[in-house]
Amino acid sequence: MRNIAAEAGISSRTPYNLFSSKAAVLVELLEESIGHAFLMVNIVESDLAVRNLLDCIGQVGEDIS
Repeated sequence: MRNIAAEAGISSRTPYNLFSSKAAVLVELLEESIGHAFLMVNIVESDLAVRNLLDCIGQVGEDIS
């Protein structure tokens, strides 16, 4: 807990005031990490969708000419 507080730049007492237990801190950290991972996957999927759309548009342009 001291390391977490130091990394966050807060008092070593603050995590205990904000969370009911060490387990609650761990759950929050895991949820945050998982949420970030899903966000990154969505960004990659969106990027791929845009690339696929642009490829299709390019192919249509080539077919027309």
